[in-house]
Amino acid sequence: MARLTSYPWPGNVRELENSIERAAVMSADGTLDPAFLPDPSVPAPPEPAPMKFKERVMAYERSLIAAALESAKGNQSEAARLLDLSRATLQDKLRRHGLGS
Repeated sequence: MARLTSYPWPGNVRELENSIERAAVMSADGTLDPAFLPDPSVPAPPEPAPMKFKERVMAYERSLIAAALESAKGNQSEAARLLDLSRATLQDKLRRHGLGS
């Protein structure tokens, strides 16, 4: 119990819930094993700097394009169809995001 109360829980209730579930799942008999709980002596990683709206949109767009290219096995025409974009628009976005060849 001391390990649970001494940890700062930067992720709040969700992190606590996930940690308890993980500890129960990882233990052999279903009991909470403290070895699988966060160590309060290890500092929590710093929170990433917040991204501005445009940065988030660009990051999301890049991830969608990368996923479409992966699904299309690198075929740009197919990726454009998956994204409901023209091939020229997709190629423009590929250049902007530094993806593809």
